[in-house]
Amino acid sequence: MKWTRSELLRSENLNIDIDADVTLPQDAFSNTDLIDSAKDVHAVGTGFFDEEEDRFYVQLHIDGIMCVKDAISGTPLDISFATDIADTYVFAPISEDEEEDVRVVTDDVIDLTPSIVDAILLEAPLQVSEVDEADYPSGDGWQVMTEAEYLRQKQNQVDPRLAALRELMEEKD
Repeated sequence: MKWTRSELLRSENLNIDIDADVTLPQDAFSNTDLIDSAKDVHAVGTGFFDEEEDRFYVQLHIDGIMCVKDAISGTPLDISFATDIADTYVFAPISEDEEEDVRVVTDDVIDLTPSIVDAILLEAPLQVSEVDEADYPSGDGWQVMTEAEYLRQKQNQVDPRLAALRELMEEKD
């Protein structure tokens, strides 16, 4: 999903309808531990080239499946995602006082792939697990527990500094 500035100028009404399957490069998520890869990515939307401002505006709905690691077992999991993006691509260099929420185009080629990768990264879960609580790993003197179990255990635990006071209160009753 790439267009050059001259291709946009040659289009009939400066509008582009986008409905495409997206193939991401294998190293698209090499800089993150959140996602291993993405597959079946599909983008639907529109783009508009404004000749006067020399900007390309694009709105996309992206969906697909991201491959992540299970937070407990480390096994690969497929998680579906759907997100919407709206980006502005600028051909001319922007000054410091102009808006910062634009993507500057180099070599007169608009490439939507980095924008799509960024949108998928924003949808990545920080932790996900499909391991049943009964199957949580444990060892000699340790175990993985749920947050609810941890809070319950913490609530029943007595601060050793206050243990003598608790005993005194129990004797008084």
